[in-house]
Amino acid sequence: MLETMNKQEIRIGIVGNVDVGKTSLISVLTNNLLDNGRGSARTLVMKHPHEKISGRTSSITLNFMRTYFNSIEELNDKDNKQFYDYDNDKKTANIKHKINENKNNTSAEGYKNEKVINLIDLAGHEKYLKTTIRGINGCLVDYVCVLVGANSGVQRMTKEHLGVVFGLNIPIIIVITKIDMAPKNILKETMQSVKKIFHKRNMKTMNMNDAIDIKIMKDLYKSGNYKSIIPIFKLSSVSGEGLPNFKQYIFNLNPYKKYELKVKQSPHFIIESTYQLRGIGIIVSGTMKDGIVNRGDILKLGPYKGEFINVVIKTIHNNFKEDVNELRAGEGGCFAIKMASNNNKIEFRRTLIKKGMRIMKHIKFFYEFDAEVLILHHPTSIRENYQPTIHCGTITQTAKICHMDQDIMRTGDRSTIKFRFMHRPEYIEKNNYLIFREGQTKGIGRIVNVY
Repeated sequence: MLETMNKQEIRIGIVGNVDVGKTSLISVLTNNLLDNGRGSARTLVMKHPHEKISGRTSSITLNFMRTYFNSIEELNDKDNKQFYDYDNDKKTANIKHKINENKNNTSAEGYKNEKVINLIDLAGHEKYLKTTIRGINGCLVDYVCVLVGANSGVQRMTKEHLGVVFGLNIPIIIVITKIDMAPKNILKETMQSVKKIFHKRNMKTMNMNDAIDIKIMKDLYKSGNYKSIIPIFKLSSVSGEGLPNFKQYIFNLNPYKKYELKVKQSPHFIIESTYQLRGIGIIVSGTMKDGIVNRGDILKLGPYKGEFINVVIKTIHNNFKEDVNELRAGEGGCFAIKMASNNNKIEFRRTLIKKGMRIMKHIKFFYEFDAEVLILHHPTSIRENYQPTIHCGTITQTAKICHMDQDIMRTGDRSTIKFRFMHRPEYIEKNNYLIFREGQTKGIGRIVNVY
C-alpha cells in the first residue's frame, strides 16, 4: 500500500493534424527511447490493432510519466528528466536509460513530493473530430499541446483544434515536430505561419531554446498569466533534438486547474472506461473532479437505468496499478465497485455503465439549461427547434433550442439560448464551457443556468 504524499497530476492533451507524430512523441517521452523514423515507437502505446496498421489514432489514450522529489531544484536536476544527451555536432541523441529501466517506477522512499504527467493522445483525422473534442473538453486537461509538422506546416485541422482550444480557454503549448526532415527554409515558413495565427489574436509567442526560457514561462505561470505568451518548441522524435528541453518544461508545469479547494468539496468521480475481471468484478476508471473517495465509501452511480444506485468502493488503484487508500481531486485512477445491498432488485452489469457517468455523494441530473452562446460559423441562420450536438465535458448529446433572445442567429451573433436534451438527462454545472456542432455549424458557449 502506497503512503500518501504531496501529489500533483498534470493533464496535457496532445492534438494536431494527422501524421505530425503525436503518438510517436508520447511514446518517446514515456518509454525513454527514440523512434526509428518509421513508427517503431508509436506501436508501443497504440490501443487498437487497426491503429497500429494504419498508424493513425482513433481513440482517446492516456499515458503517464512520474517522478519523486523534495524540492523544485532537485526536480530540475534529476537525471531521469534529461534522459537524452543531445550532441549538437553529430545531430544525434544518446539514450541514458534503456526502455523498461527507470520507467515510471522511481522509488518513492525518502521523497515528499510526487509529480505525474498524464499525456492524453487524441485523434488528428477529421472523421474523429468528435472524439478529439470530447477528449479536450472531457478529460479535465490543464494544457493542450498542439503539434505542427515542420515539413507540412499549419493544416486545416490544426486551425480546427486551435479554435476548440481558444473557445474552451485552455493554455496552449506549440510543438514543431519532425525538424530533422524539414529544410531550413520550410521550417522558417512553418514557424512564421504558426506565429501569424497568434499575432492576429494579439498574443505573443516565445521560442523555447534553453532553461532560461523555461524559467521565464514558469514565472509567468506562477503569476497566473497562462495565456499571454505561447511557448513554441522545436524537436525531433528520431534524432532527439529538443526533447530534453521539452521534457524538463512539462515536468516544471503546475496544474492549471486549482484543486486545493476542490478537495474539500463533495466526492465527484467522472467515469472514462469500464472493465470486468474474473474474481474482482466491475472496475471503472476515470478522474476525480472534486473531493476525496476512500476505500469502503458508499456513493451513488448514475444515471443507471434512469436511476441513481448505491455502490461500494471495494478497492482503489492509481494510474500505475498500485493499491492506494484514496483518490483526491485532480487524480486519476480506478475503483473496483459492487452494488450496495439495498439495490439488490436491480441487475448490475458493466455494459450499462457508460462513459461520462458519475460516482458522487449527492447527484442530480438535468434536462434543460441556459447558455450564453457565440456562433462561430453557420451557412444560413439558426432558429428555435434547431438541434445541434452538444459537447460539454464528457457529455455528447443532441439538444433542441427551446428559446432564444432573438428570432434568428447567424455567424458572429451572440445570444442566451435555452436548450433541452433530446434523449436523457445529464449532469451539468453552471459555468461549464460547451461546444456545439452540426454539419458546418460551430458554436461555443458557457452554461449560466440548469433546470
